[in-house]
Order: sequence, then structure tokens, then C-alpha cells
Amino acid sequence: MKRVTVLTALLALLEVSNAQEVTLDELITNAKEPQRFEKILEEKQMSLNKKSLADTALAPLTLNHSISKVNGFGNSNFEYDIGFSKELSLGDAQELERQQSHLSTEASILEERRKIIGFKNELRNLYHQYCLDLEYLNSFEEGYEQITTLYAKKERAYRLDEIAKTEILQLEFEQRALKVELESIKKKIANEKAQMLSLSSVEDAPFSCQDIYPLRSSVEVESRAFGLTQEAKEKRLASTHIGLKRYSKKLDTIEVSTMYTKELDRDLYSVGVSIPLNFTSNRYENEKASLLHKSSAIELQNEEILAQKSYEIKVLSERLSRVYEAIVAKQENIEYYRSSILPLMKKSYLYGESSVMEYLLSRKKLYTLQQRLLEEKKNYYEILFKLYNIGEIEENI
Repeated sequence: MKRVTVLTALLALLEVSNAQEVTLDELITNAKEPQRFEKILEEKQMSLNKKSLADTALAPLTLNHSISKVNGFGNSNFEYDIGFSKELSLGDAQELERQQSHLSTEASILEERRKIIGFKNELRNLYHQYCLDLEYLNSFEEGYEQITTLYAKKERAYRLDEIAKTEILQLEFEQRALKVELESIKKKIANEKAQMLSLSSVEDAPFSCQDIYPLRSSVEVESRAFGLTQEAKEKRLASTHIGLKRYSKKLDTIEVSTMYTKELDRDLYSVGVSIPLNFTSNRYENEKASLLHKSSAIELQNEEILAQKSYEIKVLSERLSRVYEAIVAKQENIEYYRSSILPLMKKSYLYGESSVMEYLLSRKKLYTLQQRLLEEKKNYYEILFKLYNIGEIEENI
């Protein structure tokens, strides 16, 4: 009964330990920079919206007042007038102006959101680089432990005068060299982790590394790419279309005025209406022509941007496929070397058929192959997240 209880406690402890691991999603969700930038964009959008309301607001009510002194017949008297005037919007002209400005603001905010995607993909890349280094560390530690075990065994043999001093010194030198490199790898991994923790508000805990993106020969990016750029373009085009509708109005404002005049011998009351005759000016026609040219410029600029980005995606996709093929080939070579050649070299050394130097060189060959594989994998993820960044994609596809 007691053994069952202990086993249950250990399982519970293991579950808690696993639950405390930091996943990639948690790291991204708690990233500090996107949160700060979201707040900046929120304030910027509010500022632009208020500026839009100010720019499209009608002129305030105007107070008109004058006074005059009249001298005559030995008397001095005053005459004065006072009135108000106000510009009024007709139809939906003012609302169209606000919609036009609002859509332009939304387009600008969408374009700035690409910076958030870029930051998140950079953090994803850092996470993958860290996990690859951690995987390499585990493999390196395994090799270090094997050399340490072999050294301890040969040290006993040396004390019994079964092997030469040069052999034990070569093993000792190799063990020390591996220990130095092992510490260097650990320090690098610690620095990578510290960097990620400084960029996010997650607690210091082991990273999961069970959620890294799988290696694939090809990744289809373009079918889901450029979402923000396209949406921003559509809003800018919609803004120009609303502007065309706005400046097609034949009559959009009038000015109404009232006046009271006090003369010496009478009171006068008047009401006036001022109607701008837009057809007597080329202003609105020029405004519409400007918007038509702007619409064409938006389309052409968008085509140019997407063409350039599509070309970059094509080049990077081809590089990704080549790197993937290199990774597969290197993995096969390492597996063959580890399972076939290295055991033979070790067996040959233990039976005295080859020297310790030959055996150590065979192990160094394995480290070299593993390092090259690590570099290829790192290169793969750097290309992958650069692809995602250019394509404005933030999740795995």
C-alpha cells in the first residue's frame, strides 16, 4: 500500500513538473514587445480618429457684431447690429469625409502591425535555435559521459601497467577538451534562455521544446501570405472610392445667418442663406481626379510590393528545400556512422587493433557531423521564419 502511495506521489510530482514547462505559445502570448506595441497602436489610432473628427468638423457658430455712432441735430446716438451665422452640412457629405479618413487610418495601423508579426517570428526563431542547441547538448553530454567512463576504465588499466602513459594522457586531454566545450555549450544555452526570458514575462522554467515546428521539404506560404498588406490596400482603395462619392456632391453645405439691426428710428430683422455654387469651381473635379490617380498608384504599388515579396518567397522556399535535403542526408550519414562505423572503431580500439588516437579521431568525426547537422537545422528555421515574416504569417502552416 505504501509503495502505491509513493508511486502515486511521484506521478503527481511528474505531472506538476511537466505542467510548469514553458511552451512556445506561452512565450509568444506573454511577449513584452507586442504588448507595448499594441498599446502604442491603440493610442495612435485614437489620436488619428480624433484628428479626423477635428478635420471634418464644420466651422463653429459665428457671432457678428458692430456698433456705430451717429452725430446729428446736436445729438449723438448709437446704432448697432448683432447676428449669427453657421455652416450646415447637407446630406451625408460630412459622414463620407469621416469614413474616408477612418479607412485611411485603419490601413496605416494594419501596415504597422507587420512589425508585431516580425517580432513574434523572431522570438519563434530564437526558441527553435535554443531547442536545437539543447538537443545538441544532450547528445554531446552522452558522448562526454562515454569518454569519461572510458577514461576511468583506462586509468585503472594504467595503474595496473596494462597501457602506456601516452594513451591515458591522450584520453585525459580529450576529456578535458570535451569538458571545456561542454561548459561553453551550456553557457550559450543559458544566454539564449536569458534573452528569451527578457523578451517575455513568463516565469523562469524549463522550455518545453516538444512543440517546435516539424522539418518539411516544402512549406506553402504564398497561398496564405500578405494578409495585412492586402487588407490595408483594400481599405485605402475603399477610402478613395468614398472620397469620389464625397466630391460628386452637387450641393454639400449651406450657410445660414440671422441678423438684428438697431437703427435710430427702426429695428430690422433679417435671415440669409449662402449657397456655394460648386459648379463654378474646378476644385471638386480636381479632387476626384487626384483620388483616381491615387487609386491607380495604390494598385500599382501593391502589385510591385507583392511581386518583390513573392520573388523573395520563391528564392527562400527553394533554399529551404535544399537545406531540408541536406539535413536528411546528414541525418542518414550520422545514423550510419553511429550505428556501424563507430562501434567497430571502439571494438577495434578495445581489442588493441587500433590506437587511441584513431579511436578519438573517429569520435571527433561524429562531433563534426553533428555540428554540421546542427548548423543546417538552425539555417532551416532561420529561413522558415524569414519566410513567415515576409509572408506576414505568425502561425505554423
